[in-house]
This record gives sequence, C-alpha cells and structure tokens, in this order.
Amino acid sequence: MRAARISTTPSSPTEREIFRPADPIPMKVGRKAKPESPEEMALVHHALENPIRRRMIILMVEGCLSVEGVAKAVGPKMLDYHLHRLELAGLIEVDDGKIALTESGEAYGGLVKSQAEKGGAR
Repeated sequence: MRAARISTTPSSPTEREIFRPADPIPMKVGRKAKPESPEEMALVHHALENPIRRRMIILMVEGCLSVEGVAKAVGPKMLDYHLHRLELAGLIEVDDGKIALTESGEAYGGLVKSQAEKGGAR
C-alpha cells in the first residue's frame, strides 16, 4: 500500500498533486472545476449571473448548508427556483432540506466569494 504524499513542488501556486493509497493516478487539487461542454458552461453561467444565487453560493461556501438557513439569509421568495438553478448547473445537491456543495460548487463558490470580496459582481 502506497502512503499518501503531497508534492512539495507544485507546478503552479494553486496546484498540488495528491497521491492516495488506492489511487495511482495523481489528481489535481486547488484548480477551478471546468465544465465538460458548452451546455454545462451555459448552465453554470446562468446559475451564477443572478445576484441572489451568487449570494446563496457564497453563504453555502461559508457553511450555511440548510435550505432553512439560506431562506433566512436571502428570503423565501423564489427560493425553490434559485436552488433548482444551482442544482441544475451541478453546483449543489439538495436532499431533505440539506444542501451539499459539489466539487464544482466549491470551486465556483470560492471564485464568486473572492470576486465579491474584491468588489466585483455581487
């Protein structure tokens, strides 16, 4: 069994390789998720072009992972619609009132949060 190790020489400042015991192929960590098709990119763009959904994804990245918590923060108006758009884009999964960010959701959510902190689109 191979021991887990983290490369000490990343190929870029935001990238490092992680080797898992049962995973002989290195996986890249810290890179932005990339949609696999133009259709997927359009869904992500549509989901994140709305300021309410951008606020929602930021809340989720910050740890608010319940439908009730998000509703309290952004209001209940059209909440199901906004959650559906984020889910359709593959950014979140909603099950029984609980929200789970997908890998893409974490990546894009972090990007949206970073842009908002720098005074970008809110």
